[in-house]
Amino acid sequence: IFFNCINLQTIPSLNTSNVANMQEMFSQCGNLQTIPSLNTSKVTNMYNMFHQCRSLVSIPALNAQSLSMSSYYGVFGWSELSKLTDFGGFLNLKYSLTNDGNLKRLPNLTYESCINVLNGLYDFTGNGETPGSNQGQLKVHQNFLDKVGDEISIGVAKGWSISA
Repeated sequence: IFFNCINLQTIPSLNTSNVANMQEMFSQCGNLQTIPSLNTSKVTNMYNMFHQCRSLVSIPALNAQSLSMSSYYGVFGWSELSKLTDFGGFLNLKYSLTNDGNLKRLPNLTYESCINVLNGLYDFTGNGETPGSNQGQLKVHQNFLDKVGDEISIGVAKGWSISA
C-alpha cells in the first residue's frame, strides 16, 4: 500500500482487520515517523514490513498469532532503525527471531518497549509445551539486554532463549 512513499511522515487510522499480507507495506518509507494501531490478528506475512523506515520512532504492538517463521523474517529490514524507541512488541510470538533483520536492528528501544517484547512472547512453559527447533529463540540488540537486566527472566520463564 505505502511501499516507497518516501515523503510519507504519518499514516491515518487504518482498518486492517481483514488484511492477511503486509509484506513490504511500509518498506522504503524513509520519512515515516509513527505507525497507527494496526489489527494484525489475521496477518500471515510481515516480511520486510518496515524495511528502510529509518525515521520511525514508534510502532504499536503487532499480533503475531497467525504468522509462520518465514513470514516475518526481516520484518524491520536490513538497516538499523536507530530512531525507533517505542515498540509495543509482538503479541503471541511463537517462532524464533534470530536473524539480523529483526530485533538486533533496534538499538534504542526504551526499557518499556523491551519489556513489551518480553511480555508478548508466547508462553511455552505455561502451555505445557517445549519449543520446537524453530521456536523459542530470540536475538536482540545488546542494548536490549543491558536495559532489561534480570528482567530477561520474563522471557526465559516462558521457555525462550534470549541473546545478543
